[in-house]
Amino acid sequence: METQDRIAIENLVEDMALCDDKNAFIKLMDKACDNLGFEHFAFGLKKRAPFATSTLAMANNYTDAWNDRYQNQGLVFNDPLVGRALRSSSAIDWNELYDEGLPFWQEARVHGLVSGWSNPVHSPDGTGSMISFSRGQSSYSKQELVRKTPYMLWVSHVADQKFRQFMLDKPLEPADYQLTRREVEMLKWAADGKTTFEIAMILNISQKTVEFHHGNAMRKFGTPNITATVVKAMLSGAI
Repeated sequence: METQDRIAIENLVEDMALCDDKNAFIKLMDKACDNLGFEHFAFGLKKRAPFATSTLAMANNYTDAWNDRYQNQGLVFNDPLVGRALRSSSAIDWNELYDEGLPFWQEARVHGLVSGWSNPVHSPDGTGSMISFSRGQSSYSKQELVRKTPYMLWVSHVADQKFRQFMLDKPLEPADYQLTRREVEMLKWAADGKTTFEIAMILNISQKTVEFHHGNAMRKFGTPNITATVVKAMLSGAI
């Protein structure tokens, strides 16, 4: 990037870090997009909640037509970016996913989303987020991506922290369920797909002992079965 562009981004990041108003922050994100050579940004945050009622908060400068289509048609369930973000915390070059979900990409292109870059974040508090930068022209070169990635990561980090501040009722701290060493051990084996009988055999203890520790963990997490307990333990960072 040119010196003047780097200075502009540095100034914008400083303004973003100090901004405490969501609407003003979105305007700063518009400027950041322009300085980085993109037209659009999007931020999505999956709030920590029971899976059946989990909520998704979003902020972007996409067209109303694309936002309506994406939300009303449930395109989030067909979005290859979301699918990748759920499995990985590595930055995503959209070029890598064009062979996945072809109908989704064809529709996105109609709405001016041709090439882009996304950065997912998985937090210990159980929330997940992703920020994306995109544009309607042909894909960027590898050289451009290498030059701009440090600045995109920098902007992404500040944006993630700020949007979480605006969207969450209060900061979420990693929950402390005060599991014993033995309960953690049992849950890790369960996470590997082992049954209570198999865990008992592996650890040379009785099956009732395994069930006892599983029951304690379920009580601490407030979950109805060991599968839900393992999932909640993994999302909270307890195991």
